[in-house]
Amino acid sequence: MEKTGYEAAIHVDVDSYLDEPYVPVRDGNDYPGLKQGYYGPSTAVKRVGDTPLSLFLFFMPIALWSDIASESNLYHLTMISKRAEAQYAKHKRKNPTSSKTRGNFKAALQQLPPIHAVELLRMVGLLLARAIAPNEEKLSHHWQTFDQGGISRGSFGQYMTRDRFFHIMRNLHFSDNNDDRQFTDRIWKIRTIVDTLQKTFKKGFVPPPRLSFDEGMLPSFSKYNKTRIYLKGKPHKWGTKMF
Repeated sequence: MEKTGYEAAIHVDVDSYLDEPYVPVRDGNDYPGLKQGYYGPSTAVKRVGDTPLSLFLFFMPIALWSDIASESNLYHLTMISKRAEAQYAKHKRKNPTSSKTRGNFKAALQQLPPIHAVELLRMVGLLLARAIAPNEEKLSHHWQTFDQGGISRGSFGQYMTRDRFFHIMRNLHFSDNNDDRQFTDRIWKIRTIVDTLQKTFKKGFVPPPRLSFDEGMLPSFSKYNKTRIYLKGKPHKWGTKMF
């Protein structure tokens, strides 16, 4: 102490517990009161587990896609006037002497066929195909007539035209923008999907007596994401915290 100003550390054997024999935790009555019986996939989900599509529709049923189609069509109708005005202004800049009117563009938008649930499913399928074999350029290049990466030419066009695909993507909505829940529910935009998944996942799986879960971060930098938080210890520091 006189020479260095420090006292010698007192050695504490913190590893003594490692010398004790390991006793594994056994199944049985070690945790009394736990649920007994079967756990795993439910009988209901096993009935439809023959194909990936049937499983997909079990957890995200047609009724959900019909609701999404209705909300998407409603959004398209509310945006017709605004989009017609933008298209007319753009057309006038390029063709000042054109005889087309705002009404012409508005009528063209009104004549577009409504979005159906089956089209939404095709759109999701095309997005999955893009994720499996993406190209390094624009999404629209998947409709090119020559081979592009691992997807043969013309394959996307067999299921949906390019313009129809982007029309659906442009109008995709899960809830009404005027819904009063926007003032009280942070995930009101996707509340329909969340509520459906809560019901179908509960219906499709019988939980075991012991269940571990963890947290993760769904990356998002969008300022419009009302559930976005910052966690400095995560690889993706900004996003939505999921469990």
